[in-house]
Amino acid sequence: MDVLAGYYVANNDIYKGLDVGGLMRIEVPPLRTLNQALLTINKELGRVTAPVTHDGATFLLPTTGEYPRWFVSIATGLRGGVPSVRPVYTLFTQRARGAPWLAAYQVSPVESVPTVHTNDGGAARVVKETAGLAIDPAGLGGAVLAHYVEHSHDDGFAPSIALDEQLAANYRVNKQNMTGRGWKLSRELEDVTHPVHLLATTDGGVLAFTASTVTDTIEPLDRSGSVSLDTNSNEASLLRMSAGMTSKKLEIERLQMFLTHIPSKSSGQKVRVLSFNDAPINIR
Repeated sequence: MDVLAGYYVANNDIYKGLDVGGLMRIEVPPLRTLNQALLTINKELGRVTAPVTHDGATFLLPTTGEYPRWFVSIATGLRGGVPSVRPVYTLFTQRARGAPWLAAYQVSPVESVPTVHTNDGGAARVVKETAGLAIDPAGLGGAVLAHYVEHSHDDGFAPSIALDEQLAANYRVNKQNMTGRGWKLSRELEDVTHPVHLLATTDGGVLAFTASTVTDTIEPLDRSGSVSLDTNSNEASLLRMSAGMTSKKLEIERLQMFLTHIPSKSSGQKVRVLSFNDAPINIR
């Protein structure tokens, strides 16, 4: 599909030139917000990534003719000619007739994805009514945060690599490391709304593309102490201070992007987080 091919060509040019502003031409939030931060970090560190192409793709094309319109491509990414081990799901939106198609989400699930429901013509079905789902997709970010911060084991989430072995484990390790340095880490959900896109699955649930914004607060356990950003860390590089910095307190805003299977309430199944991306987007 020309939209996908055009996106990869433009994306490679932007990353080759470390052109942060160029993302405005091919993406919209939340993906643009996340990638602007990552490209700023790459630019500060002088890090140029290998070109990315794709080896064929399938498409989930919703039946709705309303604007904004959207569709999902599923492709095997090739970076420097090396295929990705996971499929890349890219969601494109079009604001109005004649407007460009812009990428809004890009995720790579680490587990099998439930089959999306399609009609006889092969079109996917967009879901707008969420009352019958196991969890409200708009509240998914808060529920995910509570899962790994409050360590609940009976909160409706199925164990998954993305949620438990990656997101939760990374947060736990970071918290332990900061305690070892004499710091305290806490994380809170921000009141920021991101677009939610839902496709019906054959089991009566949905495949949900969602995002949330959280803020990490880092403070010294001893009030007379200080905290710091390490040399060449993503956070220090985002501030264009790759040599590192020291402060009495740090607040790091992070964008988290999810692909999740949310079953129906009546199914008895649990919610499964299939993929997540995470990046610092602002530091105070």
